[in-house]
Amino acid sequence: MLDDQELIEFPCHIAIKVIGTNTELFFHAVQRILSEFYDLLDCEISQRLSKNDQYLALSVKVFAKSREEIDLVFSALSKSSHVKMVI
Repeated sequence: MLDDQELIEFPCHIAIKVIGTNTELFFHAVQRILSEFYDLLDCEISQRLSKNDQYLALSVKVFAKSREEIDLVFSALSKSSHVKMVI
């Protein structure tokens, strides 16, 4: 948690990177979780495969209203068994 001074001023666009195994289950799990917080039509999602195509990194740009909202999104994504890392 941050002290009195926030590094990010909300509301704002913010990018979330989610990394997992390159499977449809991972992709759909991330979409399902994000849809609990955002309209996916308003999100920019880009994909990048690892060198050997084993892992998939999703970069998701969302419009976040507060630090608490982002904390909830990170927590929900991190709890998924399909997600290896959230940055």
